[in-house]
Amino acid sequence: MTDHQPCCTRVTSLGVRLGNHVVLRDVHLHMHCGEVTVVIGPNGAGKTTLLRALTGEIGHSGEIVFAPAMDTSNVRQPRFGY
Repeated sequence: MTDHQPCCTRVTSLGVRLGNHVVLRDVHLHMHCGEVTVVIGPNGAGKTTLLRALTGEIGHSGEIVFAPAMDTSNVRQPRFGY
């Protein structure tokens, strides 16, 4: 990761609660334009829940910001795959 890349996706204090169960708590993440970001972890760690929150499939607390790149000639929303 290079320091001069603009931050295209910023997640601050993300939390997900399913019923009475806290699945994710206080997640902070910065993903940069033009880079591939991989989320790894053991089964049940919340990887799919994180991606579902990022794509808007499930509700969450905290903030998710999709900011445009500095070069706005080719701006598009980030793509997620899981």
